[in-house]
Amino acid sequence: MPSLLVAYYLKPNTQAQVTEVKPYYSWSSIRENWRLDLVAGLSVALVALPLGLGKAIASGAPPVAGLIPAALGGLLTTFLRSSSVAINGPSNGLIVVTLTGVTTLGDGGGSGFSYVLAAYIMAGVMQLIAGAFKLGRYGDYMPSAVISGMLAAIGVIIMVSQVYPALGTTAHSHSTLEGILEIPEGILHANGIAVLITVISLLVMILHPRTRWRAFHFIPAPMWVMVVGLGLVYAFNIADKHTEELMGFSINVGPEFLIDLPAKVWEGLPSPNFGKIDTVQFWVVAFSVFLVASLEGLLSTKAVDKLDPQQRRTNLNRDLSAMGISTILSALIGGMPIITVILRSSINVSHGAKTRWSNWYHGVFLLVMVFGLGALIQRIPLAALATILVFSGFKLTSPKVFRDNLRKGWEQLALFIATLLAILLTGLLPGIAIGVLVTILLHWAKTGIPFKTFWRYIQDPHIRFLNEDENNLVVRVKGMVNFVNLSRMVKGMKTLPQQKHVVVDFSHARLIDYTTLEYMHEYAEAYNRNGGEFDLTGLAIHRTSSAHPYALHVLETKRPPRL
Repeated sequence: MPSLLVAYYLKPNTQAQVTEVKPYYSWSSIRENWRLDLVAGLSVALVALPLGLGKAIASGAPPVAGLIPAALGGLLTTFLRSSSVAINGPSNGLIVVTLTGVTTLGDGGGSGFSYVLAAYIMAGVMQLIAGAFKLGRYGDYMPSAVISGMLAAIGVIIMVSQVYPALGTTAHSHSTLEGILEIPEGILHANGIAVLITVISLLVMILHPRTRWRAFHFIPAPMWVMVVGLGLVYAFNIADKHTEELMGFSINVGPEFLIDLPAKVWEGLPSPNFGKIDTVQFWVVAFSVFLVASLEGLLSTKAVDKLDPQQRRTNLNRDLSAMGISTILSALIGGMPIITVILRSSINVSHGAKTRWSNWYHGVFLLVMVFGLGALIQRIPLAALATILVFSGFKLTSPKVFRDNLRKGWEQLALFIATLLAILLTGLLPGIAIGVLVTILLHWAKTGIPFKTFWRYIQDPHIRFLNEDENNLVVRVKGMVNFVNLSRMVKGMKTLPQQKHVVVDFSHARLIDYTTLEYMHEYAEAYNRNGGEFDLTGLAIHRTSSAHPYALHVLETKRPPRL
């Protein structure tokens, strides 16, 4: 599953060598790495400012609510987690959950976000408990295609919700599908200057990775979008309400097209309101926040581990608890939840970050910019921020994402599309549940056996760990291994002695799914890196729809093997 996120941004550093790592808090480590960490932290902060503002506005929250988790994620979460080069901040996925929560819990008059803050706190408590009970590992067991479909659906929802601010108009729809159908009407009523800002911002986002000018590359694309947007705001005097003449058209402009930020940034933030804690809607929002934030955060953390040149590994349970504590504190002061964010983490690594101090520096730089550039932040056009989010949403649901899923087998593509459509039609939690159910039904259909037998295989995958001799171990798998019962296999794998020759024999397994094979290949890589030899056998006799090593494998037999 982490490969889903890595593919969007950077390729993992598979050639890195494991070296002895000094503790990040040691003076020698700080002295050795502070320059690289400082530069990386500054680069990340330049991205965090526009993204934090944009995510909050898109969520129906005060703009500062997106800056609090970015700043607190750097200043506090740095010391609670175990991840080395990850960056913490607000989540893409929670834009959708928060916007829904503000709508369903609100009483009118902008009170909805206060109730959502209370739901954030309860979600943080759930994360803290889940980490304490070592449930972080279960993030590995969600079907890969379902996670990919969830991210793609979130991307579609973000794009649709931000098309209207990018056009300088307002949506009147109550669902994503209605929003898609209303886009032509939105185009007809678009504000010409907002469209001009959007087009130029899109060009900056598209051309930034393609140019070779190093000075241009040093400043991230989202910050360039803000700079260009500010230039156009001053050029057209958008801060003052008036009619601007452009290419023969009279266009209304005014402060309603800019960020609405109070003069004193931290004043006026709402406080958590637990007045609806006894309602079903409150707990639906709280559990949605818990599920989406935990899945996105854990997947991002594992993806960042793949990017780390020193191949350091994160304690997922500790990071899950750290996200919970940080989310509780962020919500108490009016901020959104805090997770590991992959885009900023990849920027952090690509700019040479070595230790977790880069995350702390990013929080410090962000605070300096917020307090020092408050007047400029108030002049940022909403169209520029909307463009950044539309671009981010497109990355989650681009044609490349569809091609990547097809490359893994038509089954993965089918499950991906089923989850994507289910979320768009029914909502986030029901859509994920439908995606999981469809995955189970597809596995059953592929085996061609009665459902009773299929379910017996799921309940008892019949895994045996055998010692051939002192240095050779064999793991024989019969029945079936998929995301539902993978935890049983993982539990046994963790008992294997190191630096041995281990062979996992799948020749009698009826079905092995993508999630299982992804885990097994990652485990093999880690086992071999530690001086052992780990092989997977018996897969060649299985039927598969793709040459991808993780593709779904089904045994070519008319009846299930005896157990």
